[in-house]
Amino acid sequence: GALSIVRENVEWLTPVSMVGKVQAAFPEVTAQQVYTVWSQMSQLYWRRDDLQLPSAAKLLAEYPEDVDVFSPVDVPDDVEILCWGMKKIAAPLKGKIFEVGLDATCK
Repeated sequence: GALSIVRENVEWLTPVSMVGKVQAAFPEVTAQQVYTVWSQMSQLYWRRDDLQLPSAAKLLAEYPEDVDVFSPVDVPDDVEILCWGMKKIAAPLKGKIFEVGLDATCK
């Protein structure tokens, strides 16, 4: 059924691309249902810890050839932070840019 389609494609398709495939065979299945099942099944491929930041740090550490993980200084004690960069993206920009910044805040 629909679960089999998700299970067979969870590693290769995003939820958005999977919705059409599932709904073509099972029109009564909602996009939210596909997303929920996909998010649960896909954890096998990326979840390394129950806590979000340690999980991400552990996953990134598995790819040292592709990712640089940075250790920022002077971070306040009440701030949790994970800084990383993709080597294939950064390498061609070397010497061409001065600074790249991204800020995400949540409470």
